[in-house]
Amino acid sequence: GNPALKIINFSGDGNGLGEGLAHTMFAAKRNQDMTYILHNNSVYALTTGQFSPLTEKGWKGPSTPKGSFEKPFHAISLMIEAGATFVARCFSGDINHLTDIIVEATIHEGFSFIEVLQPAITYRKWAEYNEQIEYLEKKPEFHLDAIKAAKENHKFTLGVFFKKKRQIYHKELYGDHNPITKKLSRENRLEKIKRILKIK
Repeated sequence: GNPALKIINFSGDGNGLGEGLAHTMFAAKRNQDMTYILHNNSVYALTTGQFSPLTEKGWKGPSTPKGSFEKPFHAISLMIEAGATFVARCFSGDINHLTDIIVEATIHEGFSFIEVLQPAITYRKWAEYNEQIEYLEKKPEFHLDAIKAAKENHKFTLGVFFKKKRQIYHKELYGDHNPITKKLSRENRLEKIKRILKIK
């Protein structure tokens, strides 16, 4: 791909941390220069309410009438451990805070992960969120402190949990070279292939 492009990805909790978990984890691990916005309503809302990788244990829905028995992933600590260099949580009901965090994440060089809490109102009510929302008093300074803060605070705690500088993937791979805008000619590519294959 073209490293000069700014990438912003949108995904749900089921797609991003279910079927697409490996892709999400490796993008964070490599510190790909992109912003990943995860819409978390903690349920597969468009497919009649099955529990998702982030659904809390005990939640009762159409597919789990006796309550979900699985322990959920913790998106914030998972992304910090995976290697993301910007990790935050926002709420769709606080547009100003959400806007500020998206701007900060997009400016950040590296893999930025934003978990956006948003109720699927067929299954969860706004009041459940509005009554429990709180904000981090300050961003944790170190990696382990960030994980501790993420796990000790409940899922409705908002703010930037982790931010650090680390070399981004394409610069590790190519330096300042852009393989799209500065691509080799066909003749040069063929010549390199011949050298690799030792063809005269």
